[in-house]
Amino acid sequence: ELEEHELLGIIELLKREGHNLDVYSKDGEYRINVLTKIILPEENEYCVETNLKKIKIGIVSDTHLCSKYQQLTLLNEAYKDFHSRGINTVLHIGDLTDGDYKNRPDHIYSLFKLGATEQADYVCEMYPKIKGLKTYFIQGSHDATHIKNGGADLGKMVSQARKDMVNLGMDTATFKLNNCKIKMLHPGDGTAYAYSYKPQKIIDSMRGGEKPHVLLIGHYHKNLYMMYRNIHVLMIPSLQATTPFMTRKALINDIGYNVIEFEINKKGEVQKFNVEYIPFYKTIENDYLKCKALKL
Repeated sequence: ELEEHELLGIIELLKREGHNLDVYSKDGEYRINVLTKIILPEENEYCVETNLKKIKIGIVSDTHLCSKYQQLTLLNEAYKDFHSRGINTVLHIGDLTDGDYKNRPDHIYSLFKLGATEQADYVCEMYPKIKGLKTYFIQGSHDATHIKNGGADLGKMVSQARKDMVNLGMDTATFKLNNCKIKMLHPGDGTAYAYSYKPQKIIDSMRGGEKPHVLLIGHYHKNLYMMYRNIHVLMIPSLQATTPFMTRKALINDIGYNVIEFEINKKGEVQKFNVEYIPFYKTIENDYLKCKALKL
């Protein structure tokens, strides 16, 4: 029979490994719920202190690894560029993997790795790894399918094995650089007819005290920069080739990545802000059969 502290320790280890568990006490006994289809809401904040006057950050999103339309070679090119610029912080704005959709039966035919374990193992083995560089990521709607289907938190599984990849949670998180708030957001709704419409509606829904200094939006596979209500807003392009689903729905798919360089004051206010978009105009057919892991 396990002691109480032993049981709680085992439960905590299971949660860190990605099992979606809820533990509660009733009538003096501990009970465990396996939350197979529930995503617990959370608003994570990750704080980093820096003395740098000029800050450079690499930004990627929607890599959809384990899809036959992934572009790992292009992702590697992005990370080589980050390395050459001396960038040691990369933010990934969701949909690290292509997930496992059960509500779209044809989706399985676009995957070459199935299930949370196979996809997490693939990410841990193949995602670019560069000494001194950390990737901070949130999970998107595709990653969330692993929780909805089987209670497995892929982000936690990846972070447990790759210390250079930090899981900041599901859908949204705030990456706080000194006092500068960088909000990372992966919405779950459909795209709009105009690039600027969704970012405007998202910011209009924010109350004054909640507003970040910088807002990074994934999910839409679009590249956009604008200043709205004193917020520097970027929609981040994808690093996935156009899929048959996108073609069928006539969805725009901008492919590339971003580098931002900015200065902040002691209050966290952005003094200077420069955005660079590096596009890829051609994708690689069947890249998942050819690509190799980048380790520097």
